[in-house]
Amino acid sequence: MSGATKPDESCAVPDEHYAAFCRVSEAARRLGLGLRRDADPFGWTYTLTWPTGHTEDYPYLGLVQDRLRSLQPAVGEEP
Repeated sequence: MSGATKPDESCAVPDEHYAAFCRVSEAARRLGLGLRRDADPFGWTYTLTWPTGHTEDYPYLGLVQDRLRSLQPAVGEEP
């Protein structure tokens, strides 16, 4: 059809992004932390929450992943 429009490929991005968020959120839960995301004018703000109520905000999901990696005990280290 000449008048048909191509599906918006950007529609796939939120689903892929949400899946990535879910994976990182699960990693946070394994460390005893909570993770939420809130929409802002520039995309998302991610907030890690400790059981004590301490929070840390990040503008990118990759930074959250880096922070979670820094919190994981080293292999063979006593918990």
